[in-house]
Amino acid sequence: LKPFWLKAERFARWTLPGPRTPHRRMAELARFLTDDAKVDASVAAYITKQLQLESIADFANYWTAGGYERGVQDDIISQIAVFNSGPAGKLQVARLRAAWQGAQRQTGAAPEPRKAAQPAPGAPQSGVCDKTGLEAGGTSQGGALNAAQVAHLGEGTFKGGLHKPKWDSEGLHKPHTIGGKTYDTGFHYLLEAHELGGKSTDGGYGGPLCADPYSQEISDLCQVLLTEAQQDKTLCYNNFTDPC
Repeated sequence: LKPFWLKAERFARWTLPGPRTPHRRMAELARFLTDDAKVDASVAAYITKQLQLESIADFANYWTAGGYERGVQDDIISQIAVFNSGPAGKLQVARLRAAWQGAQRQTGAAPEPRKAAQPAPGAPQSGVCDKTGLEAGGTSQGGALNAAQVAHLGEGTFKGGLHKPKWDSEGLHKPHTIGGKTYDTGFHYLLEAHELGGKSTDGGYGGPLCADPYSQEISDLCQVLLTEAQQDKTLCYNNFTDPC
């Protein structure tokens, strides 16, 4: 039999397992992204190798709640050629969003703050706005074009009910800054400005009398108008041949 101190020496060689190494935590992050969140392997590799995120906690805290959408697009998706545009890139953004939210729940990171409750709308105003010449009533979300919908564009953009932005002296092809936002050209601003009015009360397209502009009812009406136009030959056979 061995003396007891030899046995103690044998047991003393056993040590508690140490903390997980960075390589192990990084492998766990890669498995979390590819296996759980179904993120593409090239995206997961970019996150661990290029961004050098070593753990799920690093991934959960890499972007703030307000900066995630722009951050994941600029930091990851735009850097991988195959996902620069198209449905594939959008799919990866969606899966990364779900993975990021899951990582935050798993690590106890601060959840995305809730939006403050919006105050109940007051009594609608009536009449015409003196500054813009547009309707004073309505809301900024939908309905007929009104003063509330153009308030963010700054004073003087609408006068007497007319759209009068201050263009660059060289033309609309130059960058245009209005309402604290810079557009690539004046044409880009016009494309967005044209969507301000003519919406239904919930912000959708179609106006208050037509919630769904592509409904069967509208399709039938278009067919009736087309049929009537084809049957009416007055302009073609009379107005172009009969004497004035």
